Order: sequence, then C-alpha cells, then structure tokens
Amino acid sequence: MLMYQDVHEKLVSAIRNQIPVFRSEDLSFDKTGHCDMTVKMFRYSANNIEPLRLLISKEKFVTNAEVEGNYINLTIDPLQLLSIMINSISSTGQYPDTFQDPERVCVEHTSINPTGPIHVGRVRNSILGDSVARMLKRYGYRVTTQYFINDSGKQMMSLYLAYEKYSSGLPLTPQLLLDGYKRIYKEMEEEGSESEVEEIIKKYESGDPTIINKVREIAMVMLDDIKKDLDKLGIKIDDFTWESDFIITGEVRTLIDSISDVTQMDGQARFIELENGRKVYLTRSDGSSLYLVRDLAYHMYKLSQNDWLITVLGEDHSEHGKTLSEILTKYFDLVKKLDFVLYAFVSLETGSMSTRKGNAVTVKELVEKTYERALEVIKEKRGESTISNEIAKKIAISAIRFNILKVNSSKAMIFKWKDALDFNGDSAPFVMYSYVRALNILNKSAIKYELEPGEVSANNLKKEESALILDLYQYPFVISESVKNLKPEMLANFAFMLSKAFNDFYENCKVNSEEYETSVRRLMIVNVYKNIIEDVSSIIGIQLVSEM
Repeated sequence: MLMYQDVHEKLVSAIRNQIPVFRSEDLSFDKTGHCDMTVKMFRYSANNIEPLRLLISKEKFVTNAEVEGNYINLTIDPLQLLSIMINSISSTGQYPDTFQDPERVCVEHTSINPTGPIHVGRVRNSILGDSVARMLKRYGYRVTTQYFINDSGKQMMSLYLAYEKYSSGLPLTPQLLLDGYKRIYKEMEEEGSESEVEEIIKKYESGDPTIINKVREIAMVMLDDIKKDLDKLGIKIDDFTWESDFIITGEVRTLIDSISDVTQMDGQARFIELENGRKVYLTRSDGSSLYLVRDLAYHMYKLSQNDWLITVLGEDHSEHGKTLSEILTKYFDLVKKLDFVLYAFVSLETGSMSTRKGNAVTVKELVEKTYERALEVIKEKRGESTISNEIAKKIAISAIRFNILKVNSSKAMIFKWKDALDFNGDSAPFVMYSYVRALNILNKSAIKYELEPGEVSANNLKKEESALILDLYQYPFVISESVKNLKPEMLANFAFMLSKAFNDFYENCKVNSEEYETSVRRLMIVNVYKNIIEDVSSIIGIQLVSEM
C-alpha cells in the first residue's frame, strides 16, 4: 500500500467531527479552476455549512474557505504540500513511499498461441498486462506475471501437422513454421475438413510421447521469438506455464471427475449448464478435453499460489471470462479475487490483421517502422540530428507503449505514427522532452539546498507554481484509483497532464536567475517533478533519456 501524508483524509476526519456521516467522496480535488478542493454539501443540512467552513479554516494547510451555494471551496497552501513531497523524497527516495502488501497477485497477460509472432492487433494485451503488473508492484503488492502457453489446442496441432506434412526433418525456424501454418489453414478451408487435426488431438491427449515432445519443441521455437518481441517493448514475463502439463499430470481429468455429479452428457460429450441455460462443453464426444477445462485447471493452480488473479483478455474472450468466474464460484467455492481486464483491438491505418491469413503487421515490424519515423521527426526538428540511435529507439518504444496505453482499453483504436511521435501533443516524446527540460534546470543550478521545516519561502509565488504543486501532490491518489479500477491509462493521462503543467511552469517561472529563496523553492518543485515523472514513466513504460 502507499504511505503519505493524506491531506484529503485529514480534512475528511476533521469534517466528521461535525458531520459524522460525511462521505469521503464529497470532498474532492477541484478540476474547474475555482479552487483547489471542494466540499459538496448537497447531502447535508444547510445549517452545517457555515460552522463547517469555520472549522475547516482552522486547518493549517487551508489558506481560504468560501461558501458558494452548496459548496465550500478551499484553497490549499501549496508550500505545505511541497514540504510533504520534498520530505518524503529526502527520507525515502520517492513520493509516495510504499509499504509491502502481503497479498500475492498473479497477472496473466499475452498468452497468445505460439503459432506466430505477436501482431499489432494483440500487442495491447502485453502492454496493458505489463503496465498493470508494474502499477500493482508500485502500490506494494507482491506481483508475478504469467504466460499460459497453449500447446494443446487445434491451432497448435495444426502447426504440428503442417510441419510434419511440408517440412519434416528441416531445421525449425519461426518463418518455416509460420509459412506451414498459413498453408495448412488454407488447405483446411478449401477442403472443409479437420479430420487429420482431430486425430492428432486424440493421440496427443492419450499421452503419445512422440507428438507431445515434438509439439513442445515447435512451441519453444515460436515462443522464443515471441519473447524477443516482448523484450523489444521492455516486457519480461516471470513464469511460463504449459497447458499440456495439466493433461500429462492428470489434473484435467481429476477436475472433470470432481464435478461429474453436476455435468450432463450430450451423446459422449460432457457439459455444464450455466444459470442462463447455456451449455458449456468440457469434453468432445471422443473424450478429449476442451480449452475451457484446461484453463479451469490452470486457474485452480494459480489460485493455490495467489490471493488475487488478474487476466488480460481480448474483448472477443469476455464470455470466456464470465464462464470461468461462474464455474469457479459455483462449483469450486471461489473466495479469492478474480478479475479480467478486457481490451478492444488495435489496428493500423491499413486495417485489421490476422496471423492465419498472413496479413499481420508484427511487433518487430511496428518497432522498426516507429524507429524509422522517430529518426525522421527528430531530423525535421533538429536538422542533422546528433541524437544517438539508442535514444531514438527509446523514443520509438515509449511512443508505441504510451500511444496504445493512454486510450481506454475498452475502446478500439487505430495506431497512428503522427500522433504517437508528436513532440507537442499527447505523446511519450512530449513527456520525455519535458523531463529533459527538468534535468537541464537541475544540472545548470549552482544552488544546493536541504529542506528544513518552515524554510520554504512564499516570495514571488506564481499561480503556475501553485497549480503544478497541487497536481504533483495528487500522484498517490491517481495510483490508488488506477489500481482500484485496474486502469493504467489513468497514469498515462496523468503523466501527460503533469508534463503540460510543468511546461506552463517552465515558460512562466524562472528558476536559476531569481533571488535565492525563490530559486530554492522552484528547484524543489523541479526536483519533485523529476522524481514523480521518473516514477510514473517506469510504470507505464516510458524510457526517459537525458537529451532530445
């Protein structure tokens, strides 16, 4: 959990001395520009308003409290907030500080079938999942990330069959396997038959060691390629769990047997009927298991090791998530937390993509293209750029992650290079450039200071300073809301908003050329901004640089 001096909580506590039933959501940071915080009094007696205004006015960090209708508008002393943040950074190295939460959280993401590389349409899963995991770690949870390797379904058996039919004995490479995969699917569509694949599935589930070992060998080749693509985006996964392990160990069969008294038969196929009357099949008519039951076994395994499971799923799998939740709750007495983060797909301006149809744009291609575009934009801005290729790569990776993450995950989006690499817009380069400005201010300063209580001067305090301080102070609240709603896009949007506020400060408030007390205060503000933007960037995957 996060640890910091919570002005909001302190004010709520003071208000409850007069109104015991006061709700914390009726005190909020104001976004209208009227004030810094506002107390909404609609739920409470009008007789409470003036006494409450007088009570709140006595708090040392409140400089003004005015009544406007059913609102009490508060102005907060920005120097009090600045002192809180500087003291936290001086003593712990960060704002807010973190206390390790004992809860264990498993975030499963990516988990694409190892039948080809990650394409742009699916990369949102990886970026979301990685950011959710980083966000929860920052909050204080003990977090592990997992990839569920689907090496048991029809698609994987088709990949195996393609290799055996067209390339048997040839060295395994990702491109060789992908070419065969596209070819086998085209043939099956033309012939309208999947009998060969179905026969392989039966042998596989019966424990045929030749097929099992070869399928895993093929999967490893594709998985290694997927790992390399994830690495390009700064994404590393802690654990990889094989779907086939739950078949080999007998856990799938044990799970089916454990609920045999509530399952029904459709010929030789076994199913469960959900509360809405929908039939959910666990096995085929030949007795082989379906993906749902293998995923149930996997969730039982994760639940044995964690207190909270989070799975990132495409919107086309939302029904699967609901089914899992219902079965685990109804038949396996689920009491631990289980959440699904759903996302709509990403496309390019050229349209949607499919690995099977062979029109997918891979992550590797996306990174290369964005890197090339980044170099072009930098050259346009700086002429013959002296920026290193390494910095250009960081700009490209950051631009991809931020541009995809900032949009509400439930909304479909089109990735546009112009937007992602706009140095003046809602983009990672804008955040990165603002950070470089902060570094330059601190590096050029000859002033060294240490904060002591009451030392911060109010001389020549400008509105841009006060506004930036208030925005900076709200960082722990944004983290908390992001965790509560499992929405890392809130942090991406906060990073952009904060960088805009910093640029307003930069344009209107000189730092190193003012009298000493004013320069010290403004250096403190820059230092806090630098610390927080480093922190939030590490969560959302922006790779900050020292020059641009």
